[in-house]
Amino acid sequence: MRQARTAGVPAPAVLSVETVDSEQGDRQTMVLDTAAGTQLSQTLPTLLAAERATVMQNVGRLVGLLATVRLPGYSRPDEHGRWPEPEPDRRRYLAAVRADSMRLDRAGLTQAEITRIGQTLDEIAAMPIADHPILCHGDISAEHVFIDADQNVTGLIDWGMWRGGSTADELAALSTKFDHDDYTTVLAHHPASPRAEPTFLRDVTVSVLTQSIGELAWLIRSGQSDRRRLLIIAIGRAVEDLQSLM
Repeated sequence: MRQARTAGVPAPAVLSVETVDSEQGDRQTMVLDTAAGTQLSQTLPTLLAAERATVMQNVGRLVGLLATVRLPGYSRPDEHGRWPEPEPDRRRYLAAVRADSMRLDRAGLTQAEITRIGQTLDEIAAMPIADHPILCHGDISAEHVFIDADQNVTGLIDWGMWRGGSTADELAALSTKFDHDDYTTVLAHHPASPRAEPTFLRDVTVSVLTQSIGELAWLIRSGQSDRRRLLIIAIGRAVEDLQSLM
């Protein structure tokens, strides 16, 4: 969070980190400064079209600031500060996604659709790993973004899912948390827009696919039905798009 603040991201300042007693034993607590502005989830439904577009442009620039924070590795370090080796870590992740994809019949996907997803995952596994891991917030949503009256982003809270990843990973995580038009605006105003980098859209679409499969499988395992339809649509669209992008 300190690195993000240094890069210009409005992460809340950490006021203290302490250990407290609880029924589960000692637990660490973190006290944060109050986020300035208003939660975007409260404000977004009231914005005019032009104001909404301005907010999403600023969210795109926010993600761009995060991408300037380089990290030593992908995922997260262990308790000794050691980061996982990139390629084995990626293989483990894709293997878990492949296993999750085999359960998608429980969400209503046909065997033919699951087979096609598996073939796409095989093609993804052959792609080279992205260089230069960057800081990913991991959960940028309207609940975690705060804005002021001029639609500037004034706060980004809830850093519990931070990790080392790629810009594509971060943007993909936004794809099912915002409306399609809002997400398109975010993508267009990120500094690494597909207009500037030919492979950028492909990498984002790959991340949309793998993340959506993992989230949908988790919803199935936990017996939750909300967001399933949205994720099924995202998976189908990603598979279709990758046919021309890969």
